[in-house]
Amino acid sequence: MKKIVYLLAAAALTFSACHKDSEGEDGVTPANEPKGKGDVKEALDNQKAKEQLQTYATDFLNSFKPEDQKGLIEALNTFANICDDANLPWDEDKDEEISKKNFAGLYAKNLAEALEKKAYSKATTVNEEFVWEFKEYTGVYELKDNEWVKTSESSDIVFKYTCNGKDCEFKAVQASGKIEETFNDGEETYKIDLPAGVTITLTQAGSELFKTVLDVNYKSQESMKTTASVKFANLTITSDTKITNTEITDNQTVAIDGNTLIWATGSAKGTRFCDVDHFETVAQKDEEDVEMQDYVDNFTAEVNIMGNVQIKSEVEYAKLEGYDELKSKEEAQKICDIWNKYCVVKFFFSGSDVEQGRIKFLPELTEEWRGEEYWDANPVIYFNADNTSYAFEDYFNEDRFANTEDQCEALWDKYEAYWK
Repeated sequence: MKKIVYLLAAAALTFSACHKDSEGEDGVTPANEPKGKGDVKEALDNQKAKEQLQTYATDFLNSFKPEDQKGLIEALNTFANICDDANLPWDEDKDEEISKKNFAGLYAKNLAEALEKKAYSKATTVNEEFVWEFKEYTGVYELKDNEWVKTSESSDIVFKYTCNGKDCEFKAVQASGKIEETFNDGEETYKIDLPAGVTITLTQAGSELFKTVLDVNYKSQESMKTTASVKFANLTITSDTKITNTEITDNQTVAIDGNTLIWATGSAKGTRFCDVDHFETVAQKDEEDVEMQDYVDNFTAEVNIMGNVQIKSEVEYAKLEGYDELKSKEEAQKICDIWNKYCVVKFFFSGSDVEQGRIKFLPELTEEWRGEEYWDANPVIYFNADNTSYAFEDYFNEDRFANTEDQCEALWDKYEAYWK
């Protein structure tokens, strides 16, 4: 049942956001926010909301056709499995750890996992070694006797192998720009000189199966912008993050065959987000961990799932009150009142501005031990139409969403069959 929560509610936590109006250097234009039908014109009670969510879940699930991504899954999985068994060639100038590490294989495995588990936000995450240690691995590698052998020099990283009798090539190319920075950790000064991004492709028999483009724009102590796009089979994911000292915006879209499935946008406002010197000083003190409340004032986010479900949140982060043990219902109610006031998460259907409900925090007795009570502030789904509240696991249970659960399992089974 957790899959249903992921599809229809927890997407707000999994996906950050999308960039609406700019075009990336690789020509991939992030999708616009999907438009709702506007056919839900009143607040629905919990039963009617359930029926509506089942319809939306079916629309969402029907968008995924495992056979469209079969070729990519097989080629990617083959490469990841080869890299599990085959080491990179030994180099006397490198230590043993670096010589044996194949971060290209790790990236392929992480991308394969993102595809298999539908954790698409992970697909735009490029492991940092592609940038930090790129020069350590340049060259063309081919598989011989179950070992990678460097067959020629190159300014790129290229792995050649076969899948189902077809020639495949996993390739990483550095961006033309550079990131240069000088740091002083209090003991010594050191300089970094890195490519400002990377492009990663996988081709099979000359046909491109996926392409990842990561671009980084960095100004010391002032700002950073990262733009990433991933195109694999008929799926396109775009991600855009901008950081200044006073604001972080993070955006992402997921689309299939050009149709936007998930659109989201988020923004955090505060102070010192790019003040590297400050955080280095804090880290050197080693006295306490960095607390988000010290730097983040507020956070806003919107998520739109196929135009069917919209989730909007506004959080005044600096005003939220943390807690450890709550020993009475009154203490828990006080915390709930604060969180209900400063952490507002609302949901809507079909693009309508009619609020269907929101997340509320209610006192919950979690334990009684030796005459003492322990309470918590428990988030629940509250429906405006009939004033009912449900814990997530109670509302999205198998009895209530049995048919949708079956649809999920059938779809997952089809995808998993390609990985075995």
